[in-house]
Amino acid sequence: MAQRSASAQQILEIRRQADAGTLNPKAWADVLRCSLETVRRYARRDTARELDWEQRPEDYGTAQGVEPSDREVAASLQRLQLLAAQAAAKPSVDSLLDELTAKGKNDDNSGK
Repeated sequence: MAQRSASAQQILEIRRQADAGTLNPKAWADVLRCSLETVRRYARRDTARELDWEQRPEDYGTAQGVEPSDREVAASLQRLQLLAAQAAAKPSVDSLLDELTAKGKNDDNSGK
């Protein structure tokens, strides 16, 4: 496992600043002596995913710190339901292909 260049508290602060739109990745990269991309990955939650910006750093590494809260579970479920509704509202690729095929057949028959 690679060693992290930032503490849990620093990662949470990076994420808080990113969420607020005040993140300066260059300044954080200088402080942490890491690349800009490392800071951006922390901000995007691509790395150190077990940390949440509302989580207390002292909970890091415990079962309590890894398990999602009821609010997080509810928010995740709501996002999934929204995505499912959006997917159901979009025509499927098969229906689009069927429509184009039918249109092509109608165009062929109209020219005869």
